Amino acid sequence: MGIKKLGAGKAKDLVELQAKYLKWGTDIFAPHIAKKFNSIIQQRFPYDWTTSLAIPLFKSGDVNNPSNYRTVMINLLFAKLFGNMINHKINKWAEKSDKRAKGQAGFRPKHSTVDHGITLGTSLEKSGSKKRKPFIAL
Repeated sequence: MGIKKLGAGKAKDLVELQAKYLKWGTDIFAPHIAKKFNSIIQQRFPYDWTTSLAIPLFKSGDVNNPSNYRTVMINLLFAKLFGNMINHKINKWAEKSDKRAKGQAGFRPKHSTVDHGITLGTSLEKSGSKKRKPFIAL
């Protein structure tokens, strides 16, 4: 399931691996990846999986203004896959066990932090305070 959810673009990870190769060979690779991930859970997370490459991408405007860039992080594909799988397991457990705060939206399926931000901004506006500056730019 985790492999199938990986993007199918041409982006490469830090060692030039593309997700499409894992997707093509899911039936062959999945059992081996699962075995490796289970071994990691029993032992420890590989140190080299903690490495990322930050690449600033220019959006528009003045090239000398840092706010005109967005950062893309490039990680190892297996580290991303492992993180996605752990996140899925934790989310599933937290939802099933009712371990989330009722108002929590971040990293929660079918919930949006943007919705909470808009609600909060609307509440501030309705409170009548004219001196507050909006803190959310959409």
